Parts: sequence; C-alpha cells; structure tokens
Amino acid sequence: MNHWNGAETAKKYIEEKISKNEWSSSKFLEINIEKSVKELSIKSKTTQLNLKRKFEIYPAKRMTIGLRSIEAGYEEYRVRAQIFSKPFNFSYNVKNLTISADTNFNLQDNNSNKSYIKYYISLDQGKKWIQISPIENPFNGVPEILSFNENTSSLNRIKGIAYFNSPDIPVETNSITVKIEIEKPKYENTTPIIYSYQISARVEKL
Repeated sequence: MNHWNGAETAKKYIEEKISKNEWSSSKFLEINIEKSVKELSIKSKTTQLNLKRKFEIYPAKRMTIGLRSIEAGYEEYRVRAQIFSKPFNFSYNVKNLTISADTNFNLQDNNSNKSYIKYYISLDQGKKWIQISPIENPFNGVPEILSFNENTSSLNRIKGIAYFNSPDIPVETNSITVKIEIEKPKYENTTPIIYSYQISARVEKL
C-alpha cells in the first residue's frame, strides 16, 4: 500500500466514526486529501582522490626453484675398450716402476674381486705385456711394483713386487708403453671411466 491509498483509508475511517456519532465532528476540520508528487533526480558528483602507494619492508628470505629445460639423452658404450699410450722414454734404464690411476671404478668400490680396468706395460713396444696394479687398489695378486734386471734372489723378494730379468725382458728398459683394458660390467648399470693416470719410475744412473 502506498501513501495515497493510506490517506483515503484514514479519511473513510474518520467519516464513518463521525456518522455513527462515535466521534464528534467538531474535533475535526474539513478533511481534504492533496496528492503531492515530487520528482527525485539523481545527481552525480565526481571527486578526485589522490592515492599514494607505499611499501612496507619485512626482513625475510625468499627461495625459488626453477627448471629452464629438461633434456634426455642416451649414450651407448662398447663392452670392451683398450687405451694405448705413446712410449715414455727415460734417459736411464728403469729399475722399478709403479702406476697410479684416477678412476670412478676400482676394487675398493666393488664387492667382487674382478677388476674391470686392467693395466699393462711393455718394454719392447708392445711385443710383450706385463700386468701391473695401481697403487690405490688393494693387493689382489697382481703386482703393484715391477722390478727390472735387479737379479734379486728369491729369498730377498718382497710380496707385491714382480721381478723380471733378461733374457725375459730387454736389457735396455728405458722405454715404457702403457696399455689399459676397460670392460663394462655385464649386470651393472655403470661404465668404468679413467680420468687420468701416471707412471713413476726409479732409474739407474750409469
């Protein structure tokens, strides 16, 4: 119900009371109802607000991990390989020889006694090869020191040293060639890698 209908209802109610002499007409002036209509217009107003940006600095650490790219590759190696060096020439005959190697695979890292990297030296440019073990590896029956033409008796020989004398080897032992044999383990997902090696010799000055 709007305001206009409410006024009509109130007027009828008062007139009915007066006609029934329940209310006295002297207490009421002439009842008139005027309808007033006022248009309401919506006015808009634009106000400029000056906003200021402020920063609050908190002492904290931020860590992120990002991946720029992912690449997948596949490399296949042969089961066996050999490395031959150029001859190492000495000014004097070599009397004792050792070898040292930096590799990712040796007997100390492997539970098996099998060596997948084997080292050999030759005194006659590859006609005959003599096996030698790096000094980093534990003794497994392969000598770590080779002795040439020292004619040491069996009573004075030391364990871990192999003795060779002429005519089994040349009289001149001042040229050494190295051969390394590499074998990939059959049931292991690894490949032996040799990063570097070096030989050390004791020579006899004449």
